[in-house]
Amino acid sequence: CIKDSPPMPRHGMLLLLAAVLVAPVAVAQTTPIAVAQTAPSTGDAELPAKPIEFDVASFRLNKSRSAPTDFRIPTGGDGITILNLPIIDLISNAFVKGPGGKYLISGQPSWVNDDRYDIQAKVAPEDLAKWQNLTPGDQRIAMQGFVIEYLKLKYHQDTASHPYYALIVGKNGPKMKEYAPGPEGLPASAARVCHMMPGNEADGVACPMRFLAALLSSHSDRPIVDKTGLTATYSFTLHFDSSPDYMPNHATDLVFLPPEVAARSIASAVKQIGLELVPKEGPLGGIVIDHIERPPEP
Repeated sequence: CIKDSPPMPRHGMLLLLAAVLVAPVAVAQTTPIAVAQTAPSTGDAELPAKPIEFDVASFRLNKSRSAPTDFRIPTGGDGITILNLPIIDLISNAFVKGPGGKYLISGQPSWVNDDRYDIQAKVAPEDLAKWQNLTPGDQRIAMQGFVIEYLKLKYHQDTASHPYYALIVGKNGPKMKEYAPGPEGLPASAARVCHMMPGNEADGVACPMRFLAALLSSHSDRPIVDKTGLTATYSFTLHFDSSPDYMPNHATDLVFLPPEVAARSIASAVKQIGLELVPKEGPLGGIVIDHIERPPEP
């Protein structure tokens, strides 16, 4: 589920924007990337000059693969809560500037992707007011200092080209209902949502195209980048085919398809709302991990 505010969705369904790649650095970085954006700033708050301090942090290895997962930054809260997720999710939320999350981080050892942790982190009392004054997107950026401190992270910018799909408007234009707040539309306070639904569908309610691209990226074999140029928000329903060419005698929902097969289903589905997927290649603004240490455990 892609939303404008926490709780965060499961791994891969991240609120991510395409951004201009910053210049490469000559040495591994150990300070937060000042220009990284995971969501647009909507308030007047600015990132503090020094990193937000977390004075309480716990990491516990979670060996129960069947347990629920969660990534939560409560509105008005004092920190972050992660349940049964790999460290790659923490890094993705703090550092990734582009779409597709996991596709934009490389160089990490296998345990970063595979081992799951329960993490509790609380902001130091002297920084709490600053933390609560940040937008949800800027709070995630402020988490960079937390990742660097507790995981001894060192990294550099990824300037290489990577394959991706550009989400563009088809030749006949978009076929979606534009969100209109007011008596005849959704309430002005309605959450902007894009999420997978039962029955092999995706549902959008006042959904920005970047949210749709982020949601579809989590099922595709490569990132999907919003190149539609559409700045409005839309309501729509996508119907995914059951990919009979994958398992002819068994209908398979998108969430269970191999990514390369899911990409074909996604390409077919977005045509229903007047959009297309076009294969492209270029820099995506990721990071390469040079050094990382396992988190400290009690």
